[in-house]
Amino acid sequence: MSTFSEESLVKRLKELNQTQQAIETLSLWLIHHRKHHKRIAEVWMKTLLDLEKASRKLTLLYLANDVIQNSKHPLDAAFRHMYTVHPAEEKILSSIGRILSIWKDRRIYDEAVIGRFEKHKTQHQKLQQEKSKASDKDNSIQNPNSHNNGDQKRARKSLGDSGAPSSPTAPPDHSTHKKPRTSLSVSFNGDANLGEKIAQFQSNQKGSRSSNFEADVLPEDFKPPEHNEVIRAILALENASSTDAVVREKIASLPREVSDAALLQKVNDQHTLDSLRKQVEDACNLLNAYNGDLDKEITARGKLATILHDFRRYNAHKMREAEKELEVYKQKLSSAIQVRDEVRRHANKLPDMSKLPNVQGSRLGPLPTAGDLFTK
Repeated sequence: MSTFSEESLVKRLKELNQTQQAIETLSLWLIHHRKHHKRIAEVWMKTLLDLEKASRKLTLLYLANDVIQNSKHPLDAAFRHMYTVHPAEEKILSSIGRILSIWKDRRIYDEAVIGRFEKHKTQHQKLQQEKSKASDKDNSIQNPNSHNNGDQKRARKSLGDSGAPSSPTAPPDHSTHKKPRTSLSVSFNGDANLGEKIAQFQSNQKGSRSSNFEADVLPEDFKPPEHNEVIRAILALENASSTDAVVREKIASLPREVSDAALLQKVNDQHTLDSLRKQVEDACNLLNAYNGDLDKEITARGKLATILHDFRRYNAHKMREAEKELEVYKQKLSSAIQVRDEVRRHANKLPDMSKLPNVQGSRLGPLPTAGDLFTK
């Protein structure tokens, strides 16, 4: 992977396009050079403020989003505060709103942090609305007939082809204009099966967190996972594909020609075309193998989630049984303490045996007879 320099970073940011491959490639490059996170964040912000097109600014925001979701290093914190200084274009604000909703669903940040982001976004929107109202007011003052003209245009637009006004009681049908909402994972990679696996894994994780183990009753045929099985499943994911830095660096170091179709215009001869074809084939093989490994990892993580769910369920059941047994022994202990205290109270009422005369070392006189008692 190429070394880090500010000139290289500026060039990469300015040449970044909005394709997912380009964003992921630059994101991996930034994460690889995370020790320069402060300088990266400064250059990112400066480039963002220097851009004029909203689409280019949105591309840099998508890049920051990818870094935030995939990095657990200081680069994450360096980029995080950038979302409180975002541009004020309406297109940018709506896209940031979608990003924040994804963060909220995936619980990337606490609700308090996302709340601060949303508050800042709302303030920008209110400011934009106030500016828009002020601009409309100025236009209406300068062109007093513009309001009537606008009403006339809207009235003409409401007329049908026949010239008759549309019925006021019939609301317009927007159902045909609604675009189907596509799942993020399906539109992201174009792999519906992988998207279903991710959605199923997330629902299983959510269900395992929300399940009430306190009221859970194990079925008779329930087989809890063994400790060794749980340990093996966890250890198997220590060297998962998503943590393979070597492969990730290979993907990040792929040339831009294999992902940017616009660069095909620079191909002028057959030799360059053959070389590019080989690079594309190698990149496809690398990405297909990596995606296959990630698919297996998702399946393994899903199985691990099920194993951990059953293991936690079994241990919760055993804990409830142990707590019940503990309560029984606590009651027995309380009864034993009561008996002990009662015995002590009864023993304290007995006479003090130490105050009786010692009959072992001396011989006592004979007891008086009945006659002796009467004569006396």
